[in-house]
Order: sequence, then structure tokens, then C-alpha cells
Amino acid sequence: MSISALFVLLGLSLIFPLALRFFTARHMKLMREKAFDRDEEFRQLKRELETLLDRGHQIDRQHRHYALRGARLRVQIEEARGELERLQIPAAKRMAA
Repeated sequence: MSISALFVLLGLSLIFPLALRFFTARHMKLMREKAFDRDEEFRQLKRELETLLDRGHQIDRQHRHYALRGARLRVQIEEARGELERLQIPAAKRMAA
């Protein structure tokens, strides 16, 4: 083999690993950037989910509040109806009773 062929082989043996390292590092950088972007998307979706869950809990609490309020109002209505019926009885019947 001639010296020029040895230099070509030596050059290729140096260039190939360096090129492989360059492309591998570039690919890893791109993958890291994608992972970072996905991580940020995940954080945004997680915040949105937490907001929606909190809103759901607020709605549940509000629903329970209105259900209790409705029950209390029904009791008050029944008491008021009873009082109204009692007041509609003539005074003579009330005295006899």
C-alpha cells in the first residue's frame, strides 16, 4: 500500500467516528428539545386538568348547597302552610279547641 492510501484510510478512520458523534449529538439535542416541549405540554395539560377538577368540585359543593337550601325552604313552606291553615280557622273554633 502506498502512503497516500494509508493517509486516506487514516483520514476516513478519523472522520467516520467524528461524523457519527456529530450526528448522534445533534439527534440527541433534537430529542431533548422534543422531550422538553412535551414536558411543557404535559404541565399545561396538568394545570388545565387541575382547573377543571377544581371547577367540578365547586359545582358539586354548589349543588349540595342548593339542595340543602331547597330542603330548608320546603320545610319553611310546609310550616308556613300549617300556620296559614291555623290562622284560617275561625276564632270560635279555635276557642272551642
